[in-house]
Amino acid sequence: MWVDCGLPLLSSCQNERRQIASLTKIMTAYTVLGLCKEYQVRVREQWIPVHNRASYMEGTSANLRSGE
Repeated sequence: MWVDCGLPLLSSCQNERRQIASLTKIMTAYTVLGLCKEYQVRVREQWIPVHNRASYMEGTSANLRSGE
C-alpha cells in the first residue's frame, strides 16, 4: 500500500521472492475490494458459498470446503 508521498505505508518481507499465485491473490483481493467500495457492497454482510469445484482446486492453501 502506498501513500501519496511515494513511501510504503505497510511492508512485510518486501525483498522476499514469492510465487506468482500470491501476487495474483493480492491483485484479485485489491480489485474485488475496490469494486465493493465503488458499488457500496457491505463485504462483511455478504456470504458466498464455496462451489464444489473450487474446493478441489490444487495449488492453494486456502483449505476451502464445499458449501462453506
